[in-house]
Amino acid sequence: MTFKTKYVKIIVVLEMKRIKIIGIIIFAVIGALLIYNHFNTEEFKNSLPNKISKAYGLDSKTVVYESANIDEIINIIANKYGIIFMCTPETKWCKKYAELLNEVAIEKDVDKIYYLNIKNERSMNTNKYQKLVNQLEDVLFTDDTGNKRIYMPEVVFVRDGKIIAHDNETSFITNDQTVSDYWTQENINKFKVKLYEYIDLLNTIEENNETTDNSTLESEE
Repeated sequence: MTFKTKYVKIIVVLEMKRIKIIGIIIFAVIGALLIYNHFNTEEFKNSLPNKISKAYGLDSKTVVYESANIDEIINIIANKYGIIFMCTPETKWCKKYAELLNEVAIEKDVDKIYYLNIKNERSMNTNKYQKLVNQLEDVLFTDDTGNKRIYMPEVVFVRDGKIIAHDNETSFITNDQTVSDYWTQENINKFKVKLYEYIDLLNTIEENNETTDNSTLESEE
């Protein structure tokens, strides 16, 4: 085999490898675009409330929960306004709490509550979970080792980095008490009144801030 023949073969092999690499890159880009488009379609977005309602046994037509990942929750607490619900459908207490919280939201005309299933992040004690704990540390309780922990269910009312109110009723029940035994009509009424007040407080702060912002604009004019 002559040197020229060897050279040609090397060139051919390199060209084939280049084409293969380009093909892999194109395939990866197309795949990424397809995945992105799938997760941004209205059909997918509309399916999220259905998944939450199915997991918690709620009516998909009236569920107010909007699924959010932990990054979004961290950003909402730091910069936005709203109600955040952290729980897992794997516990009977979370399921009942989700039902009652959803009823309160409907009764108070709350159109959206951000929902995060915190179980996996908490069990793995991820950096993002720790960041979330640090954001909420003033309202969290400690575990047996003295570390702050997000117990479930947990609902927080936030605005611009401030925790306006929070609730974690039933998150510490460890005895054999049943859900139906605990959630008597009297306790349900007390629970709803408590959350009504938290929602009113959050809305009042929002309205006051809007009034202040408008007054500032008028004075500048």
